[in-house]
Amino acid sequence: MDHDSFMAYGERCRKVWCEFQDSFHDSRLKTYLKHAHAVLSCASGQIPLDGLDACSIAMSSLGSFIPSRASKNLIEHVRLLESLKKETEATAKTERGRVEKWLRKVNRRKLEFEEHRLEIRFASLKMDLIQEIKRSPFVDSDLTGMGPASIRIVLRIPIAP
Repeated sequence: MDHDSFMAYGERCRKVWCEFQDSFHDSRLKTYLKHAHAVLSCASGQIPLDGLDACSIAMSSLGSFIPSRASKNLIEHVRLLESLKKETEATAKTERGRVEKWLRKVNRRKLEFEEHRLEIRFASLKMDLIQEIKRSPFVDSDLTGMGPASIRIVLRIPIAP
């Protein structure tokens, strides 16, 4: 998935996450979901729904990128910036400015992303509530284990027009 498609997918996921949370009328479920959070998940990692910029992804979920020269360069620059932030010398500050400038100007359209799904992570396990949540029309029953021991919930995301 290219960068622009991934960002548009992320926006659709944010919208679905909000609609999903608002769709419950039971106060127990609403309260339980306030402590849950949404992630975009792929086979090799996950990204918090509120951390979808390329630099945050390079810090937290390298597996979200399809390996390429562009993603390798981005990851190297983000790591370098993080190490430079810990230094206080004038040369480190100069180098940090150079790296920050590179990150602002990098062509993000060269980045490719793995296919992700919108999943829910719970702060605590309350199986009875999770089972009720699974009955929502927002839940993708093909990708969500509907059995009582399964806690993984995948939400349906509409296809872009």
